[in-house]
Amino acid sequence: MESPPNRKRQDRFVGTPLAQVLGIVLALFLGITFMLSGLYELFCLPMLVGVAMYVVPKVLGVKSTKVLLGAGVTYLIAISCIGAFIVSPAYVDSYDTAGSLDDGNFSDAEMTPKGDGLYDITVIYVGTGTDVEFHYNDIVILYYSSAGMSTPAEMVTMTSSGTTYTAIDVDLGDNKLEYFFFEAKSAGDLVDKTGMMIYRGSATDGEIMTMALEGNLYFIGINIMFVYFLVVIFSFFSRRSLENARERMEREGRLYPQGYGRCKECGALVLPGETCCRKCGAFIEKPEIITSAPVYEEMECSECGASVPADAERCPKCGEKFDGEDESEPV
Repeated sequence: MESPPNRKRQDRFVGTPLAQVLGIVLALFLGITFMLSGLYELFCLPMLVGVAMYVVPKVLGVKSTKVLLGAGVTYLIAISCIGAFIVSPAYVDSYDTAGSLDDGNFSDAEMTPKGDGLYDITVIYVGTGTDVEFHYNDIVILYYSSAGMSTPAEMVTMTSSGTTYTAIDVDLGDNKLEYFFFEAKSAGDLVDKTGMMIYRGSATDGEIMTMALEGNLYFIGINIMFVYFLVVIFSFFSRRSLENARERMEREGRLYPQGYGRCKECGALVLPGETCCRKCGAFIEKPEIITSAPVYEEMECSECGASVPADAERCPKCGEKFDGEDESEPV
């Protein structure tokens, strides 16, 4: 028979400095792996990762809100820099393939700058289509291996000279990234189409990295870290509210202070006022912190029988006003 897990050993490990460091490291590893693997493109998964990055450290005993917030800021900066300086530039380079275009019946695309952001576009097409179009769109945000484009896309109909098609004075702008592709149609029906490509024009590596850094900070901050920070802050205020409620109940004698309230024989929970354990029947001794607390005299309302403080002027239950000793009786 398989022996049950050693829960006491697990409990001793959770909350130790080693466990807390391990929790933070695992959370950071989870978030980094999520972005590098491309899973961030799946619907709603980024938000779940934000929650998971909070849960993992908490399970391993991280309680400090400052530590959790610090880990979140560290992740946001680190993963954004990795994307901006490594992943996104490589992504742009991998799609900057106009000069080596060989996609079906399309080949040898060329973009010739003419100044003031204007370009002449040429491409070789040997298919059955009669009309060739050049579609392009500004890239407005760059994050990891993805990009966001402005809408709607622009389209230019190209003129033909044999198998060479040309578009004159296309305004692609300066220092911008452009998504583009070619389409061939016949009688309005799509015949051929290239894959998406990126043209970086005169945009420098520094400009691309700056654009990617802004995009990564925005995307990761909104889709992952917003949920993470929201959960951390919400849990902090919830925990503080519970602690305040517990302190109030302890002052009112409705709960034992933390560290008390357990049967010494069997460990079962006991409440103030109980003289024997409900589980094992052992006698319950009140802690000194309870027995030494001042005892306030109470009176009983003669109208409704409610117990009220001896110095009360009105019954909180029925509203009866106490004018003299005859209106209430000692408890």
